[in-house]
Amino acid sequence: MGGSRDFAIHVEKQANNVLGSEVDDQVANIYIHRRMKHDLRGHSGRAPRWVSAATLDALGGREARWELTLSDSILRVEPQVIKEQLPNGELRITVSGDRAEATRIFEEIRLAHEAKGKKVSPPVLTEQQIEQPKITVQSFYDMLAFGKFPVKVALGCGHWLWGENWSRGTAAEGLRRALWSKTKPEFDAAVGDKATALPAPAKLGIRVEDTEHGFFASRLPDRTSVLLIFPFGQQGWAVKLGQVPDPEPTMMVLDVKARTVRRLSVLGIASENRFRHEPS
Repeated sequence: MGGSRDFAIHVEKQANNVLGSEVDDQVANIYIHRRMKHDLRGHSGRAPRWVSAATLDALGGREARWELTLSDSILRVEPQVIKEQLPNGELRITVSGDRAEATRIFEEIRLAHEAKGKKVSPPVLTEQQIEQPKITVQSFYDMLAFGKFPVKVALGCGHWLWGENWSRGTAAEGLRRALWSKTKPEFDAAVGDKATALPAPAKLGIRVEDTEHGFFASRLPDRTSVLLIFPFGQQGWAVKLGQVPDPEPTMMVLDVKARTVRRLSVLGIASENRFRHEPS
């Protein structure tokens, strides 16, 4: 999502891959509109796209794949193979679906039959056009991954600010336990009241642009600290961090296009007008 490796905590490769697939990949789909808007590409270098399973009511509920990018929208009908034995003993095979995929499947069938010495007639290609088709789309989101996401971000930010003594110490123990939990009840028990949802930063009088991820860390009266997280300047979370070594309020701004992180002191926060006197 336009992230930076500056927040990375060096762990074993397998653990990093697990968190990447179980947390990052799931949450990235929730912010797909922002990723497409700002062309935030991942390690593959491909343009962001949203892919979802769909059904076409006009084709009797045929399964399809809806692929959406910033510049295009494609509905690919899943291939279907129907074999019919004719009265003259011949076998009729109908392959339907996305044209390229259906052609590939037919060629595989043809080669398999010809390898057995059977003759295969050339295919007859037909296209069906459906006017204003009704499409049903279902999207599924992993709420456990969504809950883990701010916990992972908080650990990464704390590690960047205060190093391994904090991220691997007792203050972050509860966050680490929540991050590695396997079930929602286990996660809820570990995180407790450490993470709560927040409205958009503008509602709190904080300026974070939609091309930025904003993070604000501040010590509380009991010497623990809290981190406010606002992805793309949208609604976010407050995550309690436990005791921290730095009492000064700190803001971190991650530019999603440049993929750079800036740390702002109290003076920097004021000079950039990051806090408004009256929340909007």
